[in-house]
Formats: sequence, structure tokens, C-alpha cells
Amino acid sequence: MSGYNLAVQNMLKLFPADPDASFVWFIGGLDFAALDFGFKNMDDGAEGDESGLCKVFSGPTPHDMILVQREPIAEGGMQTVTLAGIGDTVYVQIILNGIPRTGIIKWKLLI
Repeated sequence: MSGYNLAVQNMLKLFPADPDASFVWFIGGLDFAALDFGFKNMDDGAEGDESGLCKVFSGPTPHDMILVQREPIAEGGMQTVTLAGIGDTVYVQIILNGIPRTGIIKWKLLI
């Protein structure tokens, strides 16, 4: 994962102002070439519930990533739209309230 350290650095800056901020702790593939993200709260590790829309950026390379979706966290998670075809490799990043919650993730859509 590229940019992981920067994502963690930005989240740590956010923590004093918003200890209930959420971070991505789980990433899984779904059977329609989409991804499932699980969130937890930074302060207590409870199910993520930060308000706002997650911006999902995706593309075939890190330089070609574009905004593909805006989605709120619901019940501690969110699912992306279909990102590409099965067997394709995509790069994905989640940004919530202006702060990256992941680095740039490289994922092969196998299912």
C-alpha cells in the first residue's frame, strides 16, 4: 500500500480534534468486482460511524485515479461500485472529510 504512512500521519493529526474519527481496518473483495471496506473508530475501536461521505478514488494506475463514488459509512462499513472487470488490477484510495483513510491500495479483482 502506497501512502500508508501519510494516511496514518494525517489521521493522527485529526485525532485530538475528533477522537471519534473512523479509519479503514478491513478491505475485502466482493463478487461483482467491487470492494468492501470496514471502519472502526480511532478512540475506542468500536464500529466506525463518522459522518460525511467517503470519496472513493480508483483507476488502473495511481496517476489515473478519479473520483468514482461518494458513499457514507453505514453499519461500520461501505461498499464500492463495480470498479473494473474481473481479473483487472485497480488502485483505490478512500478519503473522508478531506483526510485519507487509506493509502493507495493495489487490488486484483479476482471474484
